[in-house]
Parts: sequence; structure tokens; C-alpha cells
Amino acid sequence: MTTERVQREAQDAVETTKESTVQRKEAFQRKIQEELDEMQAQIASLRAKTDQASAEARAKVQQMIADLEKKKEAARKRLEELKSAGASAWADLQRGMTAALEDLRRSYRKALSHLP
Repeated sequence: MTTERVQREAQDAVETTKESTVQRKEAFQRKIQEELDEMQAQIASLRAKTDQASAEARAKVQQMIADLEKKKEAARKRLEELKSAGASAWADLQRGMTAALEDLRRSYRKALSHLP
């Protein structure tokens, strides 16, 4: 095996790895965007359901909805950071994004549990 061939194969392996990373990053971004869009629809549905709740429950849920909106916006900002992140920062941002979405889901379920 010649030195040139080894270098070419190494370069090919690096390019393949870069392409794979880019594809995983793009797929993750699409998934996150879909989840944020779905969460927006769920928040809108939750907001509509507050009309059926008692005054006390309505006030509590409205506060929770405000919290959900803040968390959703923070997750959206993280997604924007993720889109512009380089490969080295991507893994850390991915973990943070996953944690932020899980927190958003938990908050939604908690708010939903306060409605009839």
C-alpha cells in the first residue's frame, strides 16, 4: 500500500464521517423543529381548555402556560444555536436541547393534569 493511497483512504474516511455527522445533525434539527411545532399546537389546545376550568384552576393553568411559552421560546433559541454550531459544540448543544425538550414535555403534562 502506498503512502498516497493511505492518505487518500484516510481523507475519504474523514469526509464520510463529516457527511454522516452533518446528516445526523440535520435529522436531529428537523425532529426538534417538529416537536416544537407540536408543542405549540398542544399549548394552544391547553389554552382553549382553560375555559372549562374553575377560576382557581384557570389562573394556575394560565400561569403554567406562560411558563410553557417561555420554555418553548428558550428551546427555540437553543435550536437556532444548534443550527449554527460547529461539530465540536454540537454534541453538548444536542444534550442541552434534549434536556430542554424533556423539561417542556414535563411542564406540559403537569399543566394538563390541572384541567378537568
